[in-house]
Amino acid sequence: MSLRPALLLAALGLLAACDQPAATGDGADGPAAAPAAESSDALTAEVQRRAAAMCDADPARAAECAPVVACFGETGPALVGRSYQSEGGRLYAEGPSGITCAGDFLPTMNRAVARVQLSCSNGQKADFQFRTSSPGTLRGEAVMEDGTKLEIWSGRNMWRAFEAPGNAAGRACVKAGLGL
Repeated sequence: MSLRPALLLAALGLLAACDQPAATGDGADGPAAAPAAESSDALTAEVQRRAAAMCDADPARAAECAPVVACFGETGPALVGRSYQSEGGRLYAEGPSGITCAGDFLPTMNRAVARVQLSCSNGQKADFQFRTSSPGTLRGEAVMEDGTKLEIWSGRNMWRAFEAPGNAAGRACVKAGLGL
């Protein structure tokens, strides 16, 4: 096997390990996956609601959608979006400020790391790495071309990491960046 297909398979393996597609509930793959329970934390619940709306916007693919939350700098803007594994790891996020960002997952040799090339509507670009410590939870940091820090979370199981006490600065950024 050449190196290029091996890299692609490794990247797809990361996505499969980190964000298993939800069951369809048709009996072939077991019962349908339950949606993430809404958080009792007001900020997380609002971000979950916005992410679910992004995923539900395309009912045909909602079951394979994973939430994405990102924040620039310390106070935003913040973005909420979606990622579809079936698109080979493509992600999209938008914020109330009008900024949108889209990215493609790139092949890596490590199943616990995914590299993403991100381009935003404000002209900024960044390459960054998502890392996972548990299935369904991806976390990444980048520095945009203008030097602004970007934090990004994704995955169906990301909410525990997003609510963690060690993520107070990230939560404050998302809260300010979404105007909440």
